[in-house]
Amino acid sequence: PYAVFSKADLGLNLERIPEIRSVQLTLEANPQILSGDARVVRDSGAVQVAEGAFDTVVRASARVDATERSRTQLARPTPAASPGFTPAALPNPLVARTNVFEYEAGLQKRLENGIVVRPGVAFRHSTNKDTGRFNNENRGRVNFVVTIPLGRGGGTLVNKAPELAARFDLLASILQLRFITTQSVQTTLQAYWRLRGAEETYKLRAESEEISRKLASVSAQL
Repeated sequence: PYAVFSKADLGLNLERIPEIRSVQLTLEANPQILSGDARVVRDSGAVQVAEGAFDTVVRASARVDATERSRTQLARPTPAASPGFTPAALPNPLVARTNVFEYEAGLQKRLENGIVVRPGVAFRHSTNKDTGRFNNENRGRVNFVVTIPLGRGGGTLVNKAPELAARFDLLASILQLRFITTQSVQTTLQAYWRLRGAEETYKLRAESEEISRKLASVSAQL
């Protein structure tokens, strides 16, 4: 016969997990906690991006330019040539070659007050060869550029505002995650002990019913 209040229906024959394991499962599988943790990671990346605006940036470039020009020279008519003489193109072995090498390196640093500093060095080497002669040139340059913002673009508070806002967002995400985590753990523990209490109450009542049955049987025999 089918028992309405069997252990299978009540779940009493299932293996019980300890209290600490129920808390671990809540922390690992609760979607609200996982979503809050993802927000903390996102806001932490936003803080790093905002801080990166004040990092030192390295600038470097290189350029090579090679040019070659071949020329021809037309033969000039001689005085004894006829009036209808047409000059013919004669090859000219003269070739002009120009090589240019340019190198540039520098740094860029944005200060917290908005001032941008850009020191740099550059070197240019050019070679010009024409008719067997060389005309070489080496040129170097050192520069130091300072950009000072005017009006609303200046000041530490204005330039650090994105970083400060990102840090507040990160702090809010961390506090919200802690609040959600404590609420979830509290709900899990309350449900866990309500279940354990219900199980113990059922066992005590089942034992009481069994004792009452035996007492009734003994009383009937007496």
